[in-house]
Amino acid sequence: MNQPPANGRLLVVEDEAIVARDLSLLLAELGYEVVARAASADEAVEAAGRLLPDLVLMDIHLAGGSDGVEAARTIRQRHGLPVVFVTAYSGDDTLSRAKLAEPFGYVTKPFNERDIQTAIEIALFKHRVEAELRRSETKFRALFETTRDAVMLLDGRGFFDCNQATLELFGCASRELFVQQHPADLSPPLQADGRDSLAAANERIADAMRSGRQQFDWLHRRLDDGSVFDAEVLLSSMRIDGRMALQAVVRDISARKRAQQALLEAKQRAESANRAKSDFLANMSHEIRTPMNGVIGMLEVLAHTPLDAQQKQMVELIAQSAQSQLGILNDILDFSKIEAGKLELSPEPFSIEDTVEGVCLLLDRVAIDKGVDLELFVDPQLPRRLVGDAMRLRQILSNLLANAIKFSSGLARPGHVEVRAQWLRDEDATAWVELVVADNGVGISQPLQQRLFSPFEQADASTTKRYGGTGLGLAISQRLAEMMGGSIVVHSSPGDGARFTLQLPLRRLPS
Repeated sequence: MNQPPANGRLLVVEDEAIVARDLSLLLAELGYEVVARAASADEAVEAAGRLLPDLVLMDIHLAGGSDGVEAARTIRQRHGLPVVFVTAYSGDDTLSRAKLAEPFGYVTKPFNERDIQTAIEIALFKHRVEAELRRSETKFRALFETTRDAVMLLDGRGFFDCNQATLELFGCASRELFVQQHPADLSPPLQADGRDSLAAANERIADAMRSGRQQFDWLHRRLDDGSVFDAEVLLSSMRIDGRMALQAVVRDISARKRAQQALLEAKQRAESANRAKSDFLANMSHEIRTPMNGVIGMLEVLAHTPLDAQQKQMVELIAQSAQSQLGILNDILDFSKIEAGKLELSPEPFSIEDTVEGVCLLLDRVAIDKGVDLELFVDPQLPRRLVGDAMRLRQILSNLLANAIKFSSGLARPGHVEVRAQWLRDEDATAWVELVVADNGVGISQPLQQRLFSPFEQADASTTKRYGGTGLGLAISQRLAEMMGGSIVVHSSPGDGARFTLQLPLRRLPS
């Protein structure tokens, strides 16, 4: 299959046969394809419509009733083809008439090879550029008119175009009416921040002209009923017809703003309800804990009265249940105080070594009863006296140690728990201390570790049934650690036990 020449397909219109032949041969030598030769205006118009060449070389004076100017105008109007005039006549009258056809070039006879090739190439290039511009304009106009966003064009003097969506958004009857408006006319007198709309609009326009792009939220108003709505505005600078202009993607975001406001109000209501819940739980836990302490006290008195073996066993079971209930109430009370922001730390001088040893001694009997070996290591470099909330530190360590004992008992292998207290580093007058509680128990999977410190969470659903507990211990411990400026992290995998590491900054006492 023959390919068209790269240089283009040309139609030669010349009524002198010898000149037409010589011109056709020259064009062929230059690499152009002459698709046809015409000797009259009518032949030129017919051939142009039938063959659609890339360019027409047209003599102005042709035989017959019409000349080349009329033929060129018809070809341009019907088919949009570029025309280059080739003629021996170059007078003012001829040139004036030739301009009416909007030619892409003009070559006078006699011409040389360079003149004709230059005129043709310039004409073809200009035609390609114009065609591309028309395609771009068509594409832009299609997007401009069909987009659902309001799009408008403006320069330093104001608006000069807009699409249908703009008229609908602003309640304007026609483009002619809209372009008479100043940007500030589409706004209430003041913006949401209290600024004058006119001054703010001029400033935004100037900034966009200078920087090339501006995006912001804006209060607009409709022209028909004056109602105000929230909008998102994008200003983009561009050059249109040789002048700097702005394109403005105005989008009504009133629904989004209302949704955001509703979400904010719902969040505030939820936070208020959560605070009320925390206050209620704190008050109820306190009210329930007071009589529970009385029950436990009376059980201790009863335990020291003459009882037979069965009665003594029953009293011990009641006391254990009461202590368990009191522990749950204490957890709920502490968590409620933390959530309500009412729990306060009480820092004072204390011995961290004595505190850790005291917790281990307290839980050692529990470990023995469950068949778990408990081992303690204290770093010799650990500072002797520090300042902190010893009671809350005992609470954290007791939670971690009780869990370690609980989850490493009842297994096929002997249970083992290790507690390590060690000094990490000093930062000015602060000593960083690390407390580690490690066990060889059931372990925790990676997904479950992600929510382990969340309130009311335990390793899995079966944990509560098997081991009991509220799921608040670790959540409280983490919150307390954070209140002290520290943190708790866990490293574990199923079947390989768990390692909880507490790091705290504690103030050193002056020597």
